[in-house]
This record gives sequence, structure tokens and C-alpha cells, in this order.
Amino acid sequence: MLSLSDCKKSESEPVIRLSLNKERIVFDNSESDTPVRATLSIEADRRWSAVFTGDDCTLSASTGGAGISEITLETEASNPGRTLTTLGRLTVLLDDGSANQTIEVKQRPQINPQTLLMYFCGTDLYSYYRNNLADVAKALSKNILPLGRIVAFTQPTSGNGCIVEYRYDEETNACKRDTLVRYAPLPGQTTDPEIMSRILAEMAALAPAERYGLHLASHAKGWLPASIESSSWLRSARRSDDLWRKISGAPETRWFGYDRGRYMNVSELVAALDEVNVQFDYLLFDACFMSSVEALYDLRHSADYIIASPCEVMAYGFPYETVIPALFTDDGAQYDLVSACRNFYKHYNETASYNSGCVALTVCNELDALAASMREINAGTTKAVDPTTLQSYDGLKEHQFYDLEEYALQLTADDALGEAFKRQMERCFPLAGRFHTAQFFSVYNNRMNDIRYYSGVTTYAPATVYQDDWQQTAWYAETKK
Repeated sequence: MLSLSDCKKSESEPVIRLSLNKERIVFDNSESDTPVRATLSIEADRRWSAVFTGDDCTLSASTGGAGISEITLETEASNPGRTLTTLGRLTVLLDDGSANQTIEVKQRPQINPQTLLMYFCGTDLYSYYRNNLADVAKALSKNILPLGRIVAFTQPTSGNGCIVEYRYDEETNACKRDTLVRYAPLPGQTTDPEIMSRILAEMAALAPAERYGLHLASHAKGWLPASIESSSWLRSARRSDDLWRKISGAPETRWFGYDRGRYMNVSELVAALDEVNVQFDYLLFDACFMSSVEALYDLRHSADYIIASPCEVMAYGFPYETVIPALFTDDGAQYDLVSACRNFYKHYNETASYNSGCVALTVCNELDALAASMREINAGTTKAVDPTTLQSYDGLKEHQFYDLEEYALQLTADDALGEAFKRQMERCFPLAGRFHTAQFFSVYNNRMNDIRYYSGVTTYAPATVYQDDWQQTAWYAETKK
């Protein structure tokens, strides 16, 4: 009778070892007949040989001995198509025939399926931006972008800027940063619509793609007009009667649209994006309060989808090491915006110092129907709404951002209209794309604030301080007529 011990491999029998540090190689395109290179590390316990089967690729070495070896592959080929093309296969085999491994050698297209433009506005959050881009580099070091590109604009110093592409380099096996354009000095402030559109258009031209996503990082206050701000906004010692006075010692949060004393209205942002002549698949706001229905309604034609927070975003921002892979699935050809939202929430719910992370995904082509549903509620039988009973998303003495769905449901006296509005909310802000921690942090009261109702989007409607400005918004005009 054969025992299991009889089936064990003899301790004296050698273990065959052959390993490669890559599962595949993806070349960039060759430009002006300049070859592109990739390196492959081979670890073996005996002599080996390497054979490339295919076209337009040469090897620096085809044989080697025991230990760790490195060979270089080189090609002058180009890929004018729109998908990955296979140049061939590389097989490494031990000379005694005991083991072999084969990897595919591919080349990315000249025009990729998608490019992400990252626009980091201003300099006051630059230390956080630098960390954000370091996390982007960590994500790209795993070679997730054969069919995608990331181009970022930053201002390392006031008045100067640069456009940098972040990509995986097959030759160094790491993320490489290629500076494509330097602005020294910048032609103006990055919150000037003309300057913004010029920079974004240049970024898109430098990384041509079939589709584009746009990431916008700065400070923001949702729909609220730039006129409420002054160049002293960063100082904690603002007038004691200032509604937006930051509590001394509170950790920093973000908002959108500040550069060297110039603030940006949402209408100006819309105008800037229109001038780029790119229909963005999505906008991602790494900024405070931008999941405001008044702001989203203005932006409804600027993108197909929007990722934004209804409250403040901690200055650390989005966790790009996990968010970038969600924005570049399927080798970078596709994106998963729900996963991007989920990864933001998971970071703040599980690992961040402050468990404050709220986010929602907006389906922009559902916003007009949402406005029509809100208009029906306003035109129907309504009830008085006590703002103190509503979920708010700021730490202000007088709240400015209230939960849209809870407000609408308290406003209407018609249950059928309320249910219809709620159904449209789920189309516009899918439940699968709404995430929130149990609380949110606000610099305006320097503490965590409970969340008991969450639809992921805010409205100004029951507030009073900026009523004249609110009545000039497109959302107001469309829902009150």
C-alpha cells in the first residue's frame, strides 16, 4: 500500500527556479525612428536562452547564466491604430529544457482610448498636491496604463507652472515624469477662464485620446459666488462676524477656484470648459462642497458624469493610489466611477486620521428631469420647512448646504410628487455611487458632525444669507418658473 509519505518529493531533489519580473511588456510608440526600450529581469538557477518570435524587436542578449540577469528589448516600430498591437512573444527557457516562460510583447497606440487631465489650481495646497502626485506615481508603477495617459498641470511656485505626463517606463520599470511644457511665467492666473481653457486645451492636445476625464483640485464653495471671498480667506483671524471664519487650529480642507487673489465662479468654470472643445466623460472634483445641485446643474453639459463631495474634503484629498486604478480599468481603456467613489470612502472610513469622507456620483443627463421634478413640487401644495430639522453639510453658524432630497420631501405635501422626486434622485445620483462616513469634519466648527440623512447632494433653498445670488442661478430659474 502506497502512503502519502511515499509521494513526497525527495529533499535532495533540486527545485527548478526560473522567474521573470514582468508578465508582459508594453512599448511606447517610437518617434522619429528613435528606438524605445524595455528591460526584463531574469532569475534562474542554471543557464538559459531567450528567443523572440515576431517582428521589429531586438534583444541585447540571448543567453545567460545562473543568477539574476537583465536584458534589454528594443524596437523602432510604431502603432498608428487605436488598440494594443502584439509585436511578438519572448520565451526564456532553461538550457536543459526543465522550465520555460513566455510573455507577450505589445505596443500601445498613438491615440489612446482615454486620457485623464489633472488640473491642480493655485499654490497654497501644493504640498498636498505633491503627495497626491506621488500616490499617482505609486499606482502607475504597477503598469496599469497601456491604453491610458495621465497629464497633470501644477504650479510649483506662484506665477509658474508646468504640464507633466506620468507614465510607466518599461526601461526603468518605474513611473516616469516627463515635463511637456513649462510656463515661466504663467500668462495669467489659473482661475482666469481664458487661461484655464488655454492650459486644458494644450494638455488635451499633448495626450490625444478618444475620451477624456478631467480632475480639478483646489478649494471650493459649491455654487456660491466668488464675490463672497476676499484675499484674506486663508487667515484664521477673520472678523468675528464673518460667516466663513475658519476656527483657529483646524486642519485644512479644500475648495475650488483660488489663485493669487482671484476666485472663480462656477459660471466661469463652465465657460472655460466649453472653450476647451472637449466633451469630458467625467469631472472629478477634489474640492469642497461641489456636489451642490446648483453647481451640478450649471455643469450638466460639461461632462457625462461628475464625482464630487457635498461637504468639505480633507486637504489630503482623494487617495489616488487606489482611485487611479478605478479610473483606468481594462488596461486603462475603461473606467469604474462607482469604484472610484467607493475607494475614496474606504480610505476615509478605514485608514484616514479623520473619518470624514462623503462623495456622490452624478449622471448629468438626468439633471434636467430632476429640475422638472423639483419644479412640480414647487408648483404644487407645499409645507413650511424648518431648516433646523434638515441635514446640513457644513459647520457654519448659519448653514448654507442642506440635503436636497430631505428638503424636497419635507417641502411637498403631495406624497406622489415626493416619491417621483426620490425616484428621479436615484437616477441622477445612483444609490451605488453614494458613499458617506458616519460623520463629516468642518473647519468652520473644528469638529466632526453627524450624518443622519444622506442623498449625496445639497441645495441652498432653505438658507437666507445669499438669497439674491441664489435667485440668479440656473437651478432656481428652472425650478421656480
